[in-house]
Amino acid sequence: MNKKILFYIVFQLLVFVNIAFSQKKNKNNYKVADHISLDSGDTQMSGSRPEFRYQFLNVNHILYYENQAHKNHIKKLEEERNYVKLLPELRDYVLHFGIKNFYSEPELLWKVAQLSELMGLRDDAIYFYRLVLKHHRGKIDVAQVKINYDTLAQNVDDKYVPLKFYYELVEYRKAVDTLRPPRGVFLKLDDAVNSKSEDYAPTLNMEANTMIFSSRRKKSQNISNAQLNEDIYVSKSFDGVWDETKFMEEINTPYNEGSACISKDGKTLYFSRCMAPG
Repeated sequence: MNKKILFYIVFQLLVFVNIAFSQKKNKNNYKVADHISLDSGDTQMSGSRPEFRYQFLNVNHILYYENQAHKNHIKKLEEERNYVKLLPELRDYVLHFGIKNFYSEPELLWKVAQLSELMGLRDDAIYFYRLVLKHHRGKIDVAQVKINYDTLAQNVDDKYVPLKFYYELVEYRKAVDTLRPPRGVFLKLDDAVNSKSEDYAPTLNMEANTMIFSSRRKKSQNISNAQLNEDIYVSKSFDGVWDETKFMEEINTPYNEGSACISKDGKTLYFSRCMAPG
């Protein structure tokens, strides 16, 4: 038998044995379950749609995750080309991502996708390639990622319309919508609060001296091009005069935040975040 062929067969057997051992060793970290509790340590989900294959437990709790010791360990495994041990370690790291990690470190998601493809984990590879394409901000070779994704996802049904097409539908609806507010309805406060952009969805606290609303006045680098981003703004009233609107930096991200409402005690703000991971 050709020595190259024999070497290849032995190598594949070693990879298979190591993967099986690694998965068995880490079964507590990636346990399959039909129901995932938000306060559990489980990260892999079954019985759900492919786009929710894994659960990122930090997304709604911290903005940015970093563990330098873990990063150093991952770097060492990468330098040793120990891909069998590298994959679960790197995957565990990205599953701790906060909201900002997705668009500031897409290269880590890409590495997980590539390693998953190398190890024959097709569904995982498709999942992480999709995350890269959705959340990158031009920091990686998007064309190459798309080639990798398209190669694996040839027979995967696309259950969503493109984002550009969705925005076109919204514009068409606005063009045919004849609803207009009746005359006499107060539509604007003053220039300190309102802008020339779209301001909408206001909500007040119980004392009616704090107003939070959505606005599309700030451009953000979207997935494919620069668009007006939906963000949350706040204005306070002093002696009946509304103060200058402030951008809520602690909440807003390059994703779309809106539909805010304030709890009765005024201590909690509830809002939605669209197009974000998790």
